[in-house]
Amino acid sequence: MFLTNQQAQIDGLGLYAPNFSAWAYVEHTLQRPWFYVATTELGEQADAFSMVMACSEPMLSSILGLHGVTVLVDSVLLVSPGHINKSEHWQMEPLERLDRYTSAATTVFVYHLYGGRRYVFGDENILNSVVVQIDQIFSTSMIAVKG
Repeated sequence: MFLTNQQAQIDGLGLYAPNFSAWAYVEHTLQRPWFYVATTELGEQADAFSMVMACSEPMLSSILGLHGVTVLVDSVLLVSPGHINKSEHWQMEPLERLDRYTSAATTVFVYHLYGGRRYVFGDENILNSVVVQIDQIFSTSMIAVKG
């Protein structure tokens, strides 16, 4: 979840985007992974490029659901805290695949990065369980590659 302070709101955007609010900054208070998603909205006269910050896996799935005729997802970056990426700081890295492991007791997310590295959010023991459902939430093969 991203928080904003009213003082960070940017006025005067209404002329260009009447249904949106703009913020000079947002705050992220949760120590969990989130996603930075590059998108292209295909227009009749010109394409519009933007970066969307998705605070959770369900929100990423929602954005991926828009991928198609008028919106293209160009890339997804994983933003992970140190306790996930085994470092002392947050890191932003290209995401190759995201899997959800679900059992009766819990849900675990596995973030696959390029070069064979992976991060796990949740109890890693579930990955070896035989009674688990595995769903692929994201793969680079799901998005268009511009040539």
